[in-house]
This record gives sequence, structure tokens and C-alpha cells, in this order.
Amino acid sequence: MDGYEHDFAFSVSGDREPSVYHCASTMRTSGRPFHLHTGDLRSWLAELVDAGGVYPRPALE
Repeated sequence: MDGYEHDFAFSVSGDREPSVYHCASTMRTSGRPFHLHTGDLRSWLAELVDAGGVYPRPALE
């Protein structure tokens, strides 16, 4: 059995570019770092709506 999740964060702390960051993980690949996903919140929200609110399952490694 395995589960998965997509985590998103918007950085405004000043230590990174103010953008939307993403981390995908499964029960086998937890603890991955966030990486730059898109430049602004509006772009990410449009992408989320286009995806029907569901992102594909991350690849198992």
C-alpha cells in the first residue's frame, strides 16, 4: 500500500524568490525539498483549476 501528496508553499520570507514552490512525495519518498513551481499565485491557481484540482501521482522510485 502507498499514498501520495502534493504540497505547495508560497515563499515571501526573502530567502527565496517570492514564488510558488512544490514538493511531491509518496510514503516511500518522504522528506523531499520544495522546488520552484511557478512564478506567482495566480498562475498556480489557474493550473490547479485546469487540472480539476487533482495532480498526477508522483513516480515511485
